[in-house]
Amino acid sequence: MLIRKYLKAWVGLLRVPTYLLIMQYVVIGILYGLAFNIHYFEFNTFINFGISFLNICAVIAFWYVNGTALNDLMDYDIDLINLKNDNNRPLVKGIITKKQITNIAILSGFATIISASFLGRYTFILVIALLILNWAYSLKPIQISRKGGFAPTLLPLGYVFLPLLSGYFVITNEFNVRVFLFALALYLMFCSRILLKDFRDVVGDAKHGKITFLLKHGIKKVTILSGITFLLGFLILVMYFWRLISINMIPILFFVSIGITILNYLSQTTSWNQQKPYITIFGRVGTGILILLALSLSFQYQSVILWKQAVVSVAVVALIINSFGEIISAQRSR
Repeated sequence: MLIRKYLKAWVGLLRVPTYLLIMQYVVIGILYGLAFNIHYFEFNTFINFGISFLNICAVIAFWYVNGTALNDLMDYDIDLINLKNDNNRPLVKGIITKKQITNIAILSGFATIISASFLGRYTFILVIALLILNWAYSLKPIQISRKGGFAPTLLPLGYVFLPLLSGYFVITNEFNVRVFLFALALYLMFCSRILLKDFRDVVGDAKHGKITFLLKHGIKKVTILSGITFLLGFLILVMYFWRLISINMIPILFFVSIGITILNYLSQTTSWNQQKPYITIFGRVGTGILILLALSLSFQYQSVILWKQAVVSVAVVALIINSFGEIISAQRSR
């Protein structure tokens, strides 16, 4: 019974949709590495690649659970207001106690270190640094999560740099400026999404004195900064990786324009009910760009015929746009 309780709590803390989003960056990191190492699979076995990939999945899962467990522990009172009905908050739902979630945080931290030790030294060093970030983000005396602008700039380091570089290092250990710029571009675009995450939690954050960037600076400044980071990331991709993304430049540019438009509408809202569909659509825009970027990289590696590239890309754009309509319809039906 106790084991079942811990497993249920662990799955909740994993926040599966967010975990899958993080794993997209692992795939993109692998594809980026393959784009410049097209003969990789001629000299390495699929078995070694598969083992490394599964280990990365485990490392990121353990690291993420460690972070969410610590954050849920410290934000318990706030989550009671903002997320009392969220099944991904096992502490608030009463599935586990504060002592048990502390045990999960400790065990997942050790599991992260053990799993990461089987990867390369670069990944191991990065994992250790981000475990320290988990502690600094949630726990006193630092508590970055309550320091306004620091949280949305530091949190994406684990969401983007860790998975992307881990995937890249599966293919090659050659670290250079270009791969850093590639990760930086996606990091900036992800920062634009993280800046919007506090809209949902305004009531609880304000009541318990958690001064987020949104509470400190207001909606207008948050949406402006989100737009700036979004465009900066896109410009880095255009400036340094034109050859990689030119295949899908038009649909990517289309999604970028939608993203900026959504941020403009979001800046004029006043309540969570108004804000939620815009934030959800903006997230789908980001996901669409990631999928198109992954396709662009895979086209480079596989040398897919042009018309096939176009068909696949158009299908992706159509599916993402269709999801916009579903989001709006669901909101109107409430």
